[in-house]
Amino acid sequence: ILRWEGIIIDPIGASVAVLVFDFIIASGAENPVIGFLRIIGIGTGLGLVGGYLLAFLIRRFLVPDYLRDVSVLTSVLLIFAISNTFAEESGLLAVTVMGIYMANTDLRQLREIWYFKERLSVLLISTLFILLAANVTMADLALLDWRAFVLLAIVLFVIRPIGVQLSALGSGLTRNERLFLSWVAPRGIVAAAVSSLFVFELVEFGYEEARLLSPLVFLIIVGTVLIQGATAKPFARTLGVNEADPQGFLLMGATPFSLALAEALKDAGFLVRLIDSNRQNVIQARLRGLQIEHGNLLSSFVEETLDVGGIGRLLALTSNDEANALACQHFEDEFDSENVYQLQPSRPTGKQHSRNLAPLGRLLFADDATFGKLSELIDGGAVIKRTPLTAQFTLADYRKQYGDTALVLMAIRENEVMIATVDQPFEPQRGWELVSLVTANGTAGSPVIVS
Repeated sequence: ILRWEGIIIDPIGASVAVLVFDFIIASGAENPVIGFLRIIGIGTGLGLVGGYLLAFLIRRFLVPDYLRDVSVLTSVLLIFAISNTFAEESGLLAVTVMGIYMANTDLRQLREIWYFKERLSVLLISTLFILLAANVTMADLALLDWRAFVLLAIVLFVIRPIGVQLSALGSGLTRNERLFLSWVAPRGIVAAAVSSLFVFELVEFGYEEARLLSPLVFLIIVGTVLIQGATAKPFARTLGVNEADPQGFLLMGATPFSLALAEALKDAGFLVRLIDSNRQNVIQARLRGLQIEHGNLLSSFVEETLDVGGIGRLLALTSNDEANALACQHFEDEFDSENVYQLQPSRPTGKQHSRNLAPLGRLLFADDATFGKLSELIDGGAVIKRTPLTAQFTLADYRKQYGDTALVLMAIRENEVMIATVDQPFEPQRGWELVSLVTANGTAGSPVIVS
């Protein structure tokens, strides 16, 4: 809830700030209602026209891919300037409407535009923080008196709780969840920065009290961030609504190896969910008491309905190397690139079978840990075992019992799972619990233990 609130309050807050500012400016005209409606009409109209034209150009491939991001940014600036030319201070409303229109189109390229927007937002929002602080001097802060802190208290203890309680009516949120939401709130830095930037123009229009706006915004942002940021975690722990670093696993593919790995992780106390499009595989998983969904992980329906609460990692373990790579790419936004894994792609024989698709996830276990190799070992009697390393049973004892070629898959350390990967192998230590693929004669696979 807080995540999505943080996303939507910026455009809504910025739009409200612009509308209020436009109304104030229009109030100084001979006919404020007409002036206000003119700003709203021109800003909304040009925003819709700009969004439609930009979407049309991109949909018809009239904009080259390598110029798409630049074209979007240029179009936004152009619409902003044109709108301000016809109606002063309507530009921000125009580009906000333009963004809303673009976000609700069915453009295939929308994901790439969103990536560009996210990276640009990090730079611009960071700059906004600097600008906001740079515009506030000690003399500005000296303008504030005890009433400013009363306003801060009202924001913290009156406005936010009332807003949460009204919004949560009929939502099914528990009392503790409502209490936590009442205390912690995203701050909407874009909306705050936009409102503070109006100070200069309001002063020019004769509103001298507007000088208080920048220090007030600064006080509310800094005050709430410091107070709520310092208390959010202990307060969530007290209410029992906090979720620790998610250590659960989403396994794509319910093959014999996947089922054995899922059982080992489940027995170790970790949350494991599987997904497979093969109904027989789903039935086998359910017969073994595992949580599994029937469907294609890459489908939009599954993406929207799949519960990933408590899950922090994706392991793509199917026989289809391309599907594994695409799943890692698809869920990179959800879990971050360091937490999406796939099996080593099989090595094609002959140039006619070579592929251009490179692995898009971190490669699991070992250089030769392909689906075929792991399936062959499981079919040959290999099993996945959990082995604690202690003072009595050391790494040397482990190697002696299972052989140097035992395939270490993971290691459990203090309720945290470390996954062996090609790019980041590890040296097991005393106190760890190794999750390994072993056979009776100790020929499970290539060693991944670094000496």
